[in-house]
Amino acid sequence: MTTITDEELFTNTEGLKGKVVLITGGGKGVGQAVAVAFARYGAKIIIGDLDVPSSKHTMREVLRAGGHIGADALVKECNVTIWDDQVALFAAGYQKFGRIDYVVASAGIGGSPDGSFVVKGGKNAPPAKPSLAVLDVNLTGSIYTARLAQYYLMKDKSSEPKAIIFMGSMAGLNGLPHGEMYSASKHALVGFTRSLRDEMKLWGVRVAVVCPWFIDTSILETPTRVMLAGLPMTPLSRVAGAVVHAATDPDWETSGASYALPDDGSIIRIDRKELAVGIYKILHERLNSVSKIQFNVAYYQGIFGDLFLLVAPYLNVVAFLIPLVAYYYLQKYVFK
Repeated sequence: MTTITDEELFTNTEGLKGKVVLITGGGKGVGQAVAVAFARYGAKIIIGDLDVPSSKHTMREVLRAGGHIGADALVKECNVTIWDDQVALFAAGYQKFGRIDYVVASAGIGGSPDGSFVVKGGKNAPPAKPSLAVLDVNLTGSIYTARLAQYYLMKDKSSEPKAIIFMGSMAGLNGLPHGEMYSASKHALVGFTRSLRDEMKLWGVRVAVVCPWFIDTSILETPTRVMLAGLPMTPLSRVAGAVVHAATDPDWETSGASYALPDDGSIIRIDRKELAVGIYKILHERLNSVSKIQFNVAYYQGIFGDLFLLVAPYLNVVAFLIPLVAYYYLQKYVFK
């Protein structure tokens, strides 16, 4: 584990000017703070959120923070649980700015009483069907974001840094009583990030998940605020800094890492390799070898596929000429 101080969070931001960052859930809270943090260094921001008025406020904050050095913003309404909404978000951002360099999957919701496993009405009361809304937004929405991010980030053939950052939680590294669905969604994101690492590396894309303790944002409901009374919360600015740091860190060894913010103190980076022990280490090495072979096959398929497309029009001409040449040859040398 590595401790990261506030002074280290923005050490790799010199190349952010002109880069394009797509943020889901960018209308408020963490997403808004992340948008402004990137904008301070001249990045252009694509903001996807259901709350359009809040997103427009974020856009104004982006322009205020970095408009003088080239920062710009695009706002588009987006429900991350709807695939077509996210398709439209990425397409609109790419059309406006011509590139996407970083993607932050920040859209998320807290727990729901309908998803809790707290027994209500006694042990003999019939169970109600649990709500999966939290999983739909936090997990399914992030998976949709990652799939589209992979497609658009692969479009950039340069060696410049590219990254996908997921918004996790300390509830994804530890359990959260009465927050079963929320904790499940965040645990899943940690595993999802670690699993993506090798595949994304083949395409020059880093991945990471930022896991903060409770932050004072609109996601906190009143009962939770009461429960947390007197306890320190993680500063929103530090969470945003962790996202920027995770995205811009040039070290490939940190791809797949979890950035834990367990309280109001420093960030702790938990590298993926720290869990690659025992038989899992052997399995990981074998799977990594298979992934490299698959990449090489796909790479050469792409090359020869493109070559075929180039020569295909001429193949039609050749196919047309072969019978004519054969007929001429037969007439001149065989049937003369």
